[in-house]
Amino acid sequence: MHAAAHMMDPTRKLFRTTATRFIAIPVFSGLILGLTGCGSDGSTEAAVPTTTVTEQAEPTVTAAEDAPAEADSPTTALADAFQQVLAAPATHPVNSAAEYSPTGTYSYAIVEATSDSSPEMLLRVNSREFSPVLVFTSGDTPDELVRSTDVLIQGAAGVGGSRAQLVASQSGAGIHQIDHHSLRPTGRSTLYSLQGTSLRQSSAPVEFTLETPLPDHQDIIWYESTDLQGIEALRTGSTPSVAAPTPVPPVMDTSAHQFTGRVTEQSTSEVMKGQPTPNGEPETNRYLVLVLDQPMEVTAQTAGRDTRTRTISEVSLGERTAAGPENEWSQHIGQQVTVGADPHQIRYPTDTGLPLGMLRLQGYNSLTVN
Repeated sequence: MHAAAHMMDPTRKLFRTTATRFIAIPVFSGLILGLTGCGSDGSTEAAVPTTTVTEQAEPTVTAAEDAPAEADSPTTALADAFQQVLAAPATHPVNSAAEYSPTGTYSYAIVEATSDSSPEMLLRVNSREFSPVLVFTSGDTPDELVRSTDVLIQGAAGVGGSRAQLVASQSGAGIHQIDHHSLRPTGRSTLYSLQGTSLRQSSAPVEFTLETPLPDHQDIIWYESTDLQGIEALRTGSTPSVAAPTPVPPVMDTSAHQFTGRVTEQSTSEVMKGQPTPNGEPETNRYLVLVLDQPMEVTAQTAGRDTRTRTISEVSLGERTAAGPENEWSQHIGQQVTVGADPHQIRYPTDTGLPLGMLRLQGYNSLTVN
């Protein structure tokens, strides 16, 4: 990825007209969601899949307001334009093909990302798990803003431990996206910069230790879209939009359930405890089961949304089959582990599949090999 090929003089990009000021915002619908799929050690991690969407640009959206005859500074005009976006953030939607679940709220940040001394605004569409982030920069015509056709990503997966964090560039060269895993001490930082309306990778990803941020990393201060402190700070220059770099905090496991025991591989007769199988399953079948160190009482839903409370001593980790994909728990057979899971990640079965009636683990937040 290359830095923006043409950096404009901010005094040329933004000026006040003598009669009416227009804020022209071209609306684009392209989307790129890019997150890690594999760790640096080659292991597969749960992550938001890369999605590329291209649509025909919608008509330019223009807002107008009366303006005084006297000229304002380029910074003031830019702050006014950003405030217009925040007044109606929903008019700048992310393409519906994106894999995200918006909560209906927005956040923004003011950063320097094009090295031209004219700050950019990041608009985050707050979502469950991963949130898309749009970039707005000043254009060539009076009070014009150009919106990126791509997005950056910030957030965390509910299952699998994948994380994405955005930090500013201390040199103003772009925005760093840090992709990492909650159970690993290292992450990968990729610098993205604007080239036209696209966000392009401007350098190769850099592996680093999360506790020691890279020299160009600078934390971003986010504001709710209804909080105009960031806009006022831009007007007055009284408050920095970025903070000193800080280590990425470790993700503490706050799961509702903690299961500690040994991962075992059991045959059909072992999981049935010598009883007849319900469906004639062959003895050659193999099932991965977490045998708990001690019995525990667990309340969980069934497939039919009923709630059951049982005292359990084993947790089903799935079946190991020769024909299907390798069960991720196979690598932990014989190991003592602690697994953290939320209520929606476990359930009691109502079918006759094996292991019969055993609590099933469908996802987890943390995994520690003891």
